[in-house]
Amino acid sequence: MALDPDMWLGCFEDGKLVGVLVGTHESRKGWLNRLAVLPEHQGKGFGKAMVLEMERRLRAKGLGIFAVLIEDGHDASLRLFKEAGYEEHEGMHYLRKRDSPDI
Repeated sequence: MALDPDMWLGCFEDGKLVGVLVGTHESRKGWLNRLAVLPEHQGKGFGKAMVLEMERRLRAKGLGIFAVLIEDGHDASLRLFKEAGYEEHEGMHYLRKRDSPDI
């Protein structure tokens, strides 16, 4: 398995890593996964910059649909993606299966 270096982003301030975003893609859709910005650096535009850059990279691979899953309670993330033009998709269901309730 080869990792695609275009799908890993880091944001730095004064040489310190303050945010990351991992993207994935399949033949039809690009996914923005694992967006994280250190709490003391949130609200400074790092998250938005990484989202826009990941979209640019996915477009360069020929993708034009972008998706993200946001769990309840992550209001700042929900707000960030809505401000970036993402919309909630009615009729979608998120399902999961766990081998154990402990994981």
